[in-house]
Amino acid sequence: SPLFVTGEVNKTIVFLLPLTIQEKSWAHLLCWMGQDVNNYNVPLICPRFLKKLTPELVAEIWSAVKHHIAGIDGLYLDKQPELLDGQSNPFVDSSSIGYGTQSHAFFLKGDWVSIYQSKRKSEQRRKLKVKQRNLENLGRLDMIKGTSIQMKRQHIQETIEFKIHQLQSTGARNPFENEQIQAFLKFSGDDVLGLDLFQTYCLSLDEKPIALAFGFKFKGAFVLYQSSIKDGFLSRYSPGKLLLNEMIKDCMNSRLEIFDMSNGEFSYKSDWCDQHRNLYVGLQPFTFRGWIMVSSLKSFLRVKHILKSQRQIVRLICNLRKIVVQVRTNLSGLNARR
Repeated sequence: SPLFVTGEVNKTIVFLLPLTIQEKSWAHLLCWMGQDVNNYNVPLICPRFLKKLTPELVAEIWSAVKHHIAGIDGLYLDKQPELLDGQSNPFVDSSSIGYGTQSHAFFLKGDWVSIYQSKRKSEQRRKLKVKQRNLENLGRLDMIKGTSIQMKRQHIQETIEFKIHQLQSTGARNPFENEQIQAFLKFSGDDVLGLDLFQTYCLSLDEKPIALAFGFKFKGAFVLYQSSIKDGFLSRYSPGKLLLNEMIKDCMNSRLEIFDMSNGEFSYKSDWCDQHRNLYVGLQPFTFRGWIMVSSLKSFLRVKHILKSQRQIVRLICNLRKIVVQVRTNLSGLNARR
């Protein structure tokens, strides 16, 4: 259930903490709302108050929260960026540990040709151009930008459907199976406040989507939230990379200054991005049960970080998950035929 904590100075709200209580085994931990599906987790803070906010004051805030909410065993604050509005994030303290992956971004400087040539090698550009021509030989290729509420809803729904299928086929954790999360994302692009923050993109072949993405525009930056491609033989033509190029062009035409690819360690992010920021997990016990759970989570996250730093191990784990999925699929097929 959602839990909103506000702070006031002279009867004026200066911060809002969107929280929820997660039950992990025997412990109840206070978490950022939606932190499992968010790329970044931060509170809402008045800029002037943020300048005065220190880790010591944040500790007092958590102490007050603990006092007013019964039955909380500790804090589990996932994927917190190291910076907030250009300054150190006061919600990241010395006890926080690394999330395991960084956030990645790059500046949209100059024109498209110069930035494309600086980020992608000539052989990479040549191969992608050949793939684009091969796709165009198969049908009409269009890049569609969501311009209406209905179009944005459709793009979001198709993006999530493609993503769910991708995650299921690899055996990876799938947070988007939750119907409430799907519904929230689907309607998040409705722009009820008229701020025009949400943008969707679709690459279609003969009016059928083969790659989709959506994200947010904020303070001169585009923050990519999710992207996905249609599984099948068309994936060999790199529709995701073709769509990414068109998205970057559109952001440059919209005079945005930063393209944020969010977190995750993928080769295409390393190729494009030159701005890399650490993410942190805040773990703090309030009770003995909380201490046991926080200690377990810290150990798990440290092992996960070590494994992710070894690319060969990551590939092995991915391949093993795919084998498990394939075996399960084959067994399900045999049971169905019986």
